[in-house]
Amino acid sequence: MGDLFLLCAGLVRSSKSSHHHGQSTHRTTMSGGDELPPMPSAEEMKAAKIPLAYRDRCAGLLIKLNKCRIEGSYLPWNCENERHEYEKCEYLDFKHRVKAIQAAKAAEAAN
Repeated sequence: MGDLFLLCAGLVRSSKSSHHHGQSTHRTTMSGGDELPPMPSAEEMKAAKIPLAYRDRCAGLLIKLNKCRIEGSYLPWNCENERHEYEKCEYLDFKHRVKAIQAAKAAEAAN
């Protein structure tokens, strides 16, 4: 039951590693080929002043969105693409967590 809570909170995710230019990045592949971006480091999120509640797989896109908002004087039409990318990432992350919870429940019921 503890694993189920962690899945629900988004703290446990299956990931696949890849190497790019000597750096290791982790991406979570969704069904349909959609991928979540790599998670920024804690230092990057702290420097960007991302609240703890928003420090998830999509935090890199939120950093980009907030930068666009500041540079664009918070005019909503200036950052439509960045906002769409961020909201899509949050939706895909939610779908992934729901799928993981369903799999955990099915495995628990099978035991």
